[in-house]
Amino acid sequence: MDVVDAIIAECGAHPWFGYIIRSRTERQELASASRWIVSNIGNRARIFETGCGCGSNLIWLGQRGYRNLSGVDISESAISAARRLSAFAKLRIAVEVGDSLDPQLQAHAIDILLALNWTYYLEDFDLGRFFRTYRPFLANGGKVILDMIDKSFDGTDNNQYHTADWDKPEVGRRPSEYKVRMSRDEVAAVAAESGLRVCVVLNGGSMPPRLVYIIGNT
Repeated sequence: MDVVDAIIAECGAHPWFGYIIRSRTERQELASASRWIVSNIGNRARIFETGCGCGSNLIWLGQRGYRNLSGVDISESAISAARRLSAFAKLRIAVEVGDSLDPQLQAHAIDILLALNWTYYLEDFDLGRFFRTYRPFLANGGKVILDMIDKSFDGTDNNQYHTADWDKPEVGRRPSEYKVRMSRDEVAAVAAESGLRVCVVLNGGSMPPRLVYIIGNT
């Protein structure tokens, strides 16, 4: 981790990426998605991650034998760190700077599309648009794996405030970081509108309540 933290700092990427790597085993959404892939998807699968950050999910998969890995992130510093971390791990992972909401993709053969730990932070994120954007690039039998804050979080005390500020006086609290929250039924309905279906729902953690969806195109 000393080397990892140094690379992240030298690239000017946010220290949060180091935290994500360090706490990976505690992040239920990452653990659930990763275990499902390893248990159900062969290592020849073409895996593309949107909002890949410093590439920690792709590197984790690469260390378990997956080789056809690529990703995109809007942050130049994060992609710079991803490239250096991949090299440090002795892995070849194709990552580039780009907008996950408006990708410039060439190949139409993604077996696994990842969208973990970023969509619900965006005020204007539209899940339907996301599905319509990527649906044409999924291979037959391809899967979208994404996590979503469950709508039940709306009933939690202080849910309107940033979780890091819950212990502060109310006047000093920021708005919640979780901008988008959807129920299972809402996710399933939006997926169906794009010719997709929810195949599996996994536990993604309890605070905030988060679910991991495995969504297929067949």
